[in-house]
Amino acid sequence: MKKALILVLTFLLILVVGCGSSAPDGGDTSKSSSSGGGLISDTSSVVSKVDPLTCTHEYVETITRKPRVLDVGEKIFTCEFCKASYTEEIPKTNSFKVLAIGNSLTNDATQYLGDILKNAGVENAVIGRLFWSGCTINQHWKHITEFAEVYDYGENVNGVWQSYGKYNVQMALEKYDWDYIILQETIASVTYQSSYKNLKDLVSYVKGTNPKAELAWQLMWAYQAETESKWCRYRTKEEQILMYDQIISTYKSYVRHYKDIEHLIPSGTAVQNLRTSNIGDTITTDGLHMTHSHGRYITALTWFAALTGGDVDIVDWYPPNYPEVAEDIAIIRQSVKDAIKTPLAITQQTTEK
Repeated sequence: MKKALILVLTFLLILVVGCGSSAPDGGDTSKSSSSGGGLISDTSSVVSKVDPLTCTHEYVETITRKPRVLDVGEKIFTCEFCKASYTEEIPKTNSFKVLAIGNSLTNDATQYLGDILKNAGVENAVIGRLFWSGCTINQHWKHITEFAEVYDYGENVNGVWQSYGKYNVQMALEKYDWDYIILQETIASVTYQSSYKNLKDLVSYVKGTNPKAELAWQLMWAYQAETESKWCRYRTKEEQILMYDQIISTYKSYVRHYKDIEHLIPSGTAVQNLRTSNIGDTITTDGLHMTHSHGRYITALTWFAALTGGDVDIVDWYPPNYPEVAEDIAIIRQSVKDAIKTPLAITQQTTEK
């Protein structure tokens, strides 16, 4: 009996030692466990980059440049696996409907826009504008919350303006599926931080009503120096440059970070560029409103360039009652092109351009 018990114990000991000392594949189990799953780790380390020649390709599309009415767009397709990519052109749009929510300075900048668009071959263009004298961003928001029908609404279809009487903002926003909606601050308060208190609300509301529309901001111009206008509080050339710098600073601080404001219309920079030319600081009627010749023309041309993607050199229309514009059209065009290229800094103009 004693001998049989010894044999059983010996057999059990052999089993325990054998199971603990070897793995099914003959490997060292202690090394596998200490590596946190060595087989999986080793497998991941030997996976090589997928060869584009043998990859089945699953492409993700990204729009890198949106199309406009006079400019094609671009999109890129990138494979999720091998990262191979290719680009495709997006055709020009066939729609150009613009709504400007503004004041008399908006009227100045858009007065000739319909004529310029027609001259450039843009068909079926619609420009709507809401006018309330001196209206600020904060006042626009107040009018929206009150559904106030206080705006004069004008509309330009293919170069012809027509008045539609009193509107509120909601009526104008709902009239079309707008392609662009333009916002701006008025010149008297454009440099004040408090002027942008309700901009977030305004942007959210406008985008919410027209989610497909692209929002743009018109960069305001500085007062004309050395005028006797009651509006102008910057009297010298140096003070004018100071105001321009403040306009740029407030735009950077309180406007530029809104992702829904996709475009900048650098009217203020185009105006300041032209002021450095032989034309000089002569393009307002009262220190702030644009003249019917050079002033309204350069601001409308800036809107055209910023929103359509078109080349200003193709535009040869000018207001027929002001032939002096034709004489200076080269320097006006160059001032606009430089503003589009460098929208937040003045570019010195020369007569030779």
